[in-house]
Amino acid sequence: MTTWLHRKAIAAVLGLTAALSMVEIHVMEHGLLMLEGGGIYRLGDCWYPVTAGDFIWMAPYCPQWFGALGKVPAKYLIYKDWNRHPLADRP
Repeated sequence: MTTWLHRKAIAAVLGLTAALSMVEIHVMEHGLLMLEGGGIYRLGDCWYPVTAGDFIWMAPYCPQWFGALGKVPAKYLIYKDWNRHPLADRP
């Protein structure tokens, strides 16, 4: 019997003029593409300046935080696997 496991993903365009209110930790990996503006992104214990055109990959369980900086509101596209069974990629 063959079992089919489907990945459900979410992609969203987010616009921010401030900062996330807390450090977040997610079980799924993320991909983020800065579309406009810029800011500072925290991944683990490191802080990275980001501007339009930058891409960030975030590992599972990596503490993350973003603060928008500058005169142009920050806008980014975020992608993450959602509702994926934790054993889906195992043989």
